[in-house]
Amino acid sequence: MGATDYIIGYRESDQAKVIKLWERQIETDECESGRGTYAGNATTMHGQIKFHDERFSTESEARNWILDQHEKWSGPIGASFYLPVEKTERDKQREAKAAEAYTKLCEKAKQIVVKANNAFRERKSKMIGCSNCGSKLSKEHYHKNESVHAILHVQREGHLNTVACSVCKAPLISETALKQILAYEPKIKAANEVSIDAHKPKAGKQIGWCVGGWAAT
Repeated sequence: MGATDYIIGYRESDQAKVIKLWERQIETDECESGRGTYAGNATTMHGQIKFHDERFSTESEARNWILDQHEKWSGPIGASFYLPVEKTERDKQREAKAAEAYTKLCEKAKQIVVKANNAFRERKSKMIGCSNCGSKLSKEHYHKNESVHAILHVQREGHLNTVACSVCKAPLISETALKQILAYEPKIKAANEVSIDAHKPKAGKQIGWCVGGWAAT
């Protein structure tokens, strides 16, 4: 049998109130989906809530921490986190600036990828050799597999897709273009991390609690 993550977020700082809300959740789960060892709800977590005043910056961090700590069938774990507050205009400007910087880098990199892939397709030679594995395949073969080997976009994690060998998947573009593209990868990754950080909820001074863990199924 397996388990599913089962965590409830509460906008309450008082542990006594959180306990009552969790007990009410157990009653609701029992009425709606039953009680049992593999019920997949709050009833599978036996015992009192073990509170940990960790004060994470976001609710998602608290949830992930609980899942790392909790063992199936054990009592529920509670982890505190700072409740988010409304962002200021300065915060919103930072979000927009970070998103714009990330988008611009992606567009610049995409232009290089498109240009490099087009240059490959414009080669006059009918046979194309792969310097990585030594395979030789017809140029038409790569054209037919364009949807697989010539994806002209930049993925969010910063990986740039170019025309590739259908045997070993190594890039088939020029060394110069490849160096230019690879130079963008760490820049895009860094810009993406800055953008993600800028868009995180802004933590206030009040705390809430996440309660739960792994519910056996």
